[in-house]
Amino acid sequence: MKEFIYKGISFVFPIPFLALAAYFVFPFILGVLNGPSTKFQIEKSFDYLESKDVDLLILGNSRVYRGINPSIIQEKAFNFAHDNDTYNQLYYKLVHALKVHPDMKEVVLGVDYFQFSFLAKSRNYAYADVLPKEYLKDYNESQLKNKLLHVYKTIYPAYFVNKLKHSNYKHAVPFYKENGQFIKPGKSSPDDMTERDFNRLEIQIKYFGLIVDLCKENDLTLYLVMPPLRDNELTNYTEEEIKDFKSFIGSYTTDDKVHYLDFSVRHDFDLNDFTDLSHLNESGADAFSTMLRDDIIQLRNSYNK
Repeated sequence: MKEFIYKGISFVFPIPFLALAAYFVFPFILGVLNGPSTKFQIEKSFDYLESKDVDLLILGNSRVYRGINPSIIQEKAFNFAHDNDTYNQLYYKLVHALKVHPDMKEVVLGVDYFQFSFLAKSRNYAYADVLPKEYLKDYNESQLKNKLLHVYKTIYPAYFVNKLKHSNYKHAVPFYKENGQFIKPGKSSPDDMTERDFNRLEIQIKYFGLIVDLCKENDLTLYLVMPPLRDNELTNYTEEEIKDFKSFIGSYTTDDKVHYLDFSVRHDFDLNDFTDLSHLNESGADAFSTMLRDDIIQLRNSYNK
């Protein structure tokens, strides 16, 4: 009996140490091959935001996160966007940024036809640590469960092997810049397609309005920016839906503190400027950022006369 107990202990005892080793080793290996993890990106974005002087804040989803180089817009600009960010997350990120930089002057906010259609939650295991508790009230789920699931996935060998198989070690590795922009290399294809949901959720409309109101309360000039879109993306929307969206956005641009800049049908970009269906590559992002900078300067000059 004692021998059985000793063997049991000798088998079970190393498991926590192996799990801890896997928790730190697996992400490190994947980080080298695939670039920084989601949690690393989010935590670093908050760290960098606090370490810099910021006059212009950039918020949005992955198309903004990868598609706008703040260093081109102006010296004191910071890209605080992230993949899949929707307006509830962006509102709380703006609240946080204003606490850190109460003297900010401008905000660039990405808008997308589909960005109002869902309540993003896949990154809550990371956002729960950096956003206020109020943020989580919109989610009827256990954040402890989300964190445990994330830990489990991190140390689960099959998950690690699957990620390893789909790693980018044969290609350029994504990287995160100190100005907040994320660079993820890739090559687009003429056959890239996806399905989008145009319907707007009330909760996202609410938070979008709160963002606009918060900017006005803090005397921030707000630029609502629709990044360039490929024709394959635009096929998801009818002419009526596009007209409806422009009318919806237009209802917020009633004074010279809120502007809508629509680059969705600009013909300055082709397949060579994209990494996939939706995202600009590094050179495409620089070209778009230059156009955005010029439009912002023109608007500044017009309302400062």
